[in-house]
Amino acid sequence: MSRSDFAARPTRPAAVSRPAPRLVVQLSEADLRQLVADVVQAAVDEVARPLPPALLDTEQLCHELGVSAPTVRRMRDEGMPVVRIGDVYRYELAAVLAWLRSRGRDSQ
Repeated sequence: MSRSDFAARPTRPAAVSRPAPRLVVQLSEADLRQLVADVVQAAVDEVARPLPPALLDTEQLCHELGVSAPTVRRMRDEGMPVVRIGDVYRYELAAVLAWLRSRGRDSQ
């Protein structure tokens, strides 16, 4: 094909951009309030997590801090606050976090 063959062909018109159709919804004030309340509640439920128990065992503390059991034992040996009940160690999360912050090792 030569160049003149292309020039003789009709060209397609440029694609026409059309705006997307708009969806219009009418709500009463009460319906809008309920919709907003439902959306806010769903968002709160999504990010809310249950509070940990007052005293955590070693496994729970490991989970909360994102560390291993040997790390918890090492920190306990270094003076981390602990409640000993018989042979079982329990930890108050707020006290442990305060202890970590005082040492400059914030877990956040």
